[in-house]
Amino acid sequence: MLHTPGSIICVGLCCLDLVSKVDQFPLEDTDSRANISWQLGGNAAHNAIVLAALESKPVYFAGTMPSENSFNGNYIRSVFAKHSIDTSLSQSVQGDACPVSMVIVNTDNGSRTILHDRGDFPEFSFDQLRDRDFAAADVGWIHFEGRRNASEIAAMLSRIRAMNQRAASMSSASVAMRIRTSVELEKCRPELTSLLGNCDVIFLSKEFASFHGAADKVAAVRLFLERVDVGATVICAWGELGCAGAVRSGGGHGSDIISVPAAAPDGPVVDTLGAGDSFVAACLHGLRAGRSLAEALRLAAAVAGAKCARADGFSRVADWAGRAAKLS
Repeated sequence: MLHTPGSIICVGLCCLDLVSKVDQFPLEDTDSRANISWQLGGNAAHNAIVLAALESKPVYFAGTMPSENSFNGNYIRSVFAKHSIDTSLSQSVQGDACPVSMVIVNTDNGSRTILHDRGDFPEFSFDQLRDRDFAAADVGWIHFEGRRNASEIAAMLSRIRAMNQRAASMSSASVAMRIRTSVELEKCRPELTSLLGNCDVIFLSKEFASFHGAADKVAAVRLFLERVDVGATVICAWGELGCAGAVRSGGGHGSDIISVPAAAPDGPVVDTLGAGDSFVAACLHGLRAGRSLAEALRLAAAVAGAKCARADGFSRVADWAGRAAKLS
């Protein structure tokens, strides 16, 4: 993967996570004690936070947020600001309402169980990005969280491809200057397969791949490699069984599929919330920095493993993510 200069935009969800940490998962119709706290949630939000801890270039979050003068809107923006993430591309919705996730974290084994309520909160509108001059803003990469507005995401991917083609016709340095794109396919929604084209890197979740019939990480990469553009990379993380990835070659097949084991956390597994988001962000950072696919996968596994041993969410992400990145 070529070194990718420029800033990165993470497009997708931010929400409020009400996290309840318990010593063991509660039985139905019982009364249990928990350590309860609020934190910023959402795949793209977590992606941006981890990237900001690893990148030297600016990181943007583009999503929908409550109005700035609301309690929730102010809290969300304050967390992004703490991590030096630019939210100027986001859109505001009047009022204080926003998506909320209730998360039960079992500290005995680190599992997380999520109950999500989006309500009628609108998805991000790509009118916010359609007329942006990405070249002037030095944007080198745009990462999309695959969501229910798949048709709008597909339209934005097509627009970016057209921009790259125009740039290629005008500049001999276009290969280095082009905007690269990636998308995460996590939820089991059939319409998300429409995002497989026009994209440089595709991240598959275990759940999404299993929904489409893949039995393991290697089978998942092999299955979807036939459905992406030549030169595109397909990556699948399979929890404690590690990850795999490959690049589609010009012959319609992939290069050898690379399989990487999960990295051992530097402590007991206490909280897996956000580990998958950390994996995606760290892999993006590795690819942007010019690492090979194998190196980027090992980096991503190391950072995801480090997250699993952290009981304080992302509050000290620069310490554990940066340390894991240096050691990988």
